Amino acid sequence: MEEKSFLSHQRERIESRLRYYEGLSETGRNAKPPEYIAQKKKLIPRLKEALSRFEQGLYGICKACGRTITRERLLAIPAALFCRDCQEKSERDTS
Repeated sequence: MEEKSFLSHQRERIESRLRYYEGLSETGRNAKPPEYIAQKKKLIPRLKEALSRFEQGLYGICKACGRTITRERLLAIPAALFCRDCQEKSERDTS
């Protein structure tokens, strides 16, 4: 997949997840448990930040070190803001 197509696909995935998470409800036809909703709603700011990074031309660039986030990581975690090394370092530092 060429880079422009990949980025377009990633943006669509993030926008789709954002719409889904913002529309979650504990009632109605597609009701979800409160714990599930709370977990997904915590991701909304991160998804919005990833979209903002698209606008700035920074999507796929690690916020900590400035290196490119691997395509594999972005496919697994479309809203990733850090490369794997920086994410692991951050998790070690906070535990």
